[in-house]
Amino acid sequence: DYFNGIGFAEVVTNSLISGGEAGIVTSNTLAVSNPLSSEMSVLRPSLLPGMLAAMRHNLRRGEHNLALFEFGNTFNKEAKKWREFPLFSGVACGLWKRKEWRGSPLHFDILLMKGLIKSLTNRFSLDGSFYPIEQKSELLTDALVYQMNDVPLATFGSVERNILSQYE
Repeated sequence: DYFNGIGFAEVVTNSLISGGEAGIVTSNTLAVSNPLSSEMSVLRPSLLPGMLAAMRHNLRRGEHNLALFEFGNTFNKEAKKWREFPLFSGVACGLWKRKEWRGSPLHFDILLMKGLIKSLTNRFSLDGSFYPIEQKSELLTDALVYQMNDVPLATFGSVERNILSQYE
């Protein structure tokens, strides 16, 4: 309800994606035994590929102010087993709030996202802190993590340009 209330739209993306899309996130993918097509041959290791595909779909149709979220399951291979994890993911671009007669438009950026996450954690009385991610990520730039008791609860940042270029 929180993300709907602040203007995000919920999406539901397919749990089956192509090996190429899964390879953006990890090389440790879980292939389907008898896929319907090459575009649906791997169980998604992350929600990010589906979210970026949903953004591309909307951008191509002229919608440039987007805020989407999804709560769904992801699948990871561990040794000779697989594990299913529920995850939450969101993506946004463009304006969060349009210009009104008083004030300026608000663009989605790292500071706005930090404020939205802080507002959410306050609703649940979570007492954590934001830290920059020191380790270079292949997925995100200018990334931050929200941690409580050394447990990461949220990671966010700007998606790397080379990944975005695959969704143009």
